[in-house]
Amino acid sequence: MMKKMGCVVVLSVLASASAVAADATFRADEGNTGDYGGGKLSPNPEVAYSEKIGKSIYSGPVVEGRNLYVGSDDGYLRVLQAENGQLVTKFRTMGGVVSTATVDDGIAYFGSWDGYVYAVDFNQQKPLWRFNTGGLVHASPLLYEERIYIGSDSGYFFSLDAKTGKEQWRMKADGPIYSSAAAADERIFVTTKGGQAHALSAASGEVQWSFSTNAPIVSSPAVDDDIVTFGGDSHFQYAVDAETGEEIWKFRTSAKIKSSAVHDGSRIIFTSDDGYVYCIESDSGVKLWEYATEGQIPSPPVMGSGDIVYVASLDGFIHAIDADDGERYWKKEVEDQIVAPMLMHGDRLYYTTMKGELKALDD
Repeated sequence: MMKKMGCVVVLSVLASASAVAADATFRADEGNTGDYGGGKLSPNPEVAYSEKIGKSIYSGPVVEGRNLYVGSDDGYLRVLQAENGQLVTKFRTMGGVVSTATVDDGIAYFGSWDGYVYAVDFNQQKPLWRFNTGGLVHASPLLYEERIYIGSDSGYFFSLDAKTGKEQWRMKADGPIYSSAAAADERIFVTTKGGQAHALSAASGEVQWSFSTNAPIVSSPAVDDDIVTFGGDSHFQYAVDAETGEEIWKFRTSAKIKSSAVHDGSRIIFTSDDGYVYCIESDSGVKLWEYATEGQIPSPPVMGSGDIVYVASLDGFIHAIDADDGERYWKKEVEDQIVAPMLMHGDRLYYTTMKGELKALDD
């Protein structure tokens, strides 16, 4: 055990990590699209393992190489063997870790409710840096062109050097930032609880456009094919031109929209607190289908191969839905409260629960 930067670090030798991959970052890629591009579970999947790893878990799992990384309300970021869920090592902060980590070549970037953003090198068995944001960190870090982009409850959004943690610039937002940023074409997209969506220059932080919804936004933006989409407490899902910030369309549901969308270029698939999953044609805003569950859906949908979307509802089921027609492929009773983002990795669906468990579904 060693102490550094006011935090306790418990480390052991890790399996070698691969290059940064879709499975090692929030929502699959820099655009937060939630489209993992691979992995499909047949009907009647089984729980491969279930490991109690902490308190309530709002952090989503990510996988790099043979290792899985996940945070917990007890203040730890844990590294486990993805194959069986066995603990490899853990790093302690002074606040709950609800942030989903981004992992690049064994270096994990993540935020904590102690107000800091951390970079920990699990290959070298040492923390690299931490940065004080001045507020609780709910968001997941975006690693884009050797910089980390992240906001916090302080109402500031930061660009940090990924190697050193040195601040490059900051933007004062119109409210706290719970969402995780997306990037495309040298722009950074971020939403705020003040009800704004912003496009910023990745290099300078200059605001290129702002879009107001007049209601808080906690869902993270997703960008693909020059369209940015996000939902909010206004009950609307919005599609906005990524270059100009002009509204393309908006679609109303009957409740708040808190989770992030799947955006595969042609379709935008999102959930609402009304318990429905919606699929909208990205260019026109036309509803292609809707799918009803019997509970709220705080965990964002994920897309695997074969155009199957996986959704965890508070009705106690994980639903597998055909993205082409909205028909049920299967549903699995899990009796778990799942609020964190799930992960499709290979032919396994990983998820965490409010009981502090990590589980993996496979065939």
